[in-house]
Amino acid sequence: MSKQREPTALVQAKGLKHFTKGEIEMREAREVKPNFTAEMMPPKVLTKRTDRETFKAIWAALGEIGVIGDTDADVLAQFILIRRQVLTLQKEYNKVVAERERFIKENEKAGINLYQGNDFIEYGNREKIVSTVETRLRKTRDQMLSYAKSLCLTIDSRCRIQVPQVIVEEKVNKFERFKQVGNGE
Repeated sequence: MSKQREPTALVQAKGLKHFTKGEIEMREAREVKPNFTAEMMPPKVLTKRTDRETFKAIWAALGEIGVIGDTDADVLAQFILIRRQVLTLQKEYNKVVAERERFIKENEKAGINLYQGNDFIEYGNREKIVSTVETRLRKTRDQMLSYAKSLCLTIDSRCRIQVPQVIVEEKVNKFERFKQVGNGE
């Protein structure tokens, strides 16, 4: 399997390979550059006002660094929908865990052994509910993270695409000082 192709600017910044002007033009012509529209309307899938505002904010931020194009609008909308779903599942998970903890404390106060009889069955049912919600939450978070990585919303994915700026220092001509001396100075 071949190595992932790096942008021309990144190869030049690393300084490991030197290109002719023709090679640079040819490589840059083949590179895919996203077609970005600054005022993109959020897709109709985003029905809530907060989702549309989030879409616009993330769209503008990703547009500034040049990693999103018009064809990515639906992917960003899906990310926002899954993000909202994760927040809802997190609230549900917190509620279920709190109910389980309350059940345990009430039974401990009453001096009931949770590992016998009907109380054990009830305790097992509450554990199943917590486990189910936790599994759904984990899977949804993983899906959200996958979208975030593809949209360069995570730190490591942004670091992979950042191109370091090349600082070009002017070369000092070591014979300049002799020119000044020769002029009578």
